[in-house]
Amino acid sequence: MTVTSLGLITAGTGVVVQEHAGTIGVEAATDDLTAAIDGTGRDGRTTASVRLSGGRLDTIERTVRVHDGDEWRSLEADGIRYVGSGGDQRVVSVAGLVIREYGDGAIAVRDPALLIGEDALVITIPVIQGGGAVGAGGSGESGGVARLRLAVDHDERDLGTGPFRIAIETANPTAVERAVRRTGDRAATTEPESEPILSIDRRQFAGDNRESVVVTVGGDREGHLLVRTVDLELEVAYGT
Repeated sequence: MTVTSLGLITAGTGVVVQEHAGTIGVEAATDDLTAAIDGTGRDGRTTASVRLSGGRLDTIERTVRVHDGDEWRSLEADGIRYVGSGGDQRVVSVAGLVIREYGDGAIAVRDPALLIGEDALVITIPVIQGGGAVGAGGSGESGGVARLRLAVDHDERDLGTGPFRIAIETANPTAVERAVRRTGDRAATTEPESEPILSIDRRQFAGDNRESVVVTVGGDREGHLLVRTVDLELEVAYGT
């Protein structure tokens, strides 16, 4: 074996190890960000942590709209995004979903908070305020931890009776559509009498940079919109 061959093998091994470490970092960030969103179900102040593993955490602009039969109500919901050190893997949380992006694909690992019952529909939308961006230059566990300081307040709004439409601005419409279908399937399985009638479409709203997935929930139900306003502060707890 030549020195050149040995060098190529060593370099190739290094790339594999680096890619594996990046994947582990994204998986950890996915778990941490999902736990952080789950934690917004309680009023008051709380903290959460997201392992950066050499990546960065920031906030992004996204709009969620709810149509109550008369007009669209716009919520500047925004979102939280983790970008891995290589830039090709990301984790995004918008409207309660958590979506993992990899290359040209994406999959939702946390579905939207749509509760469809026989007599009622409850839509829960986290609205992220504040934020900014934090990052770490290291890799692996030494890459730093982002501390999320959350102040959560809930506001319930009556939407009247259906049908209802929810529009979620997203860079990953296919992943959002699949997550919504899973939500409808679960409602049909757990409460067959509720007869959830879901239809899904896409629409480009004026002023938005991306398409929105528009979900229509049919049937005669009382609609409730639960807005979780989350005042977010980001800081690096430790890192390089």
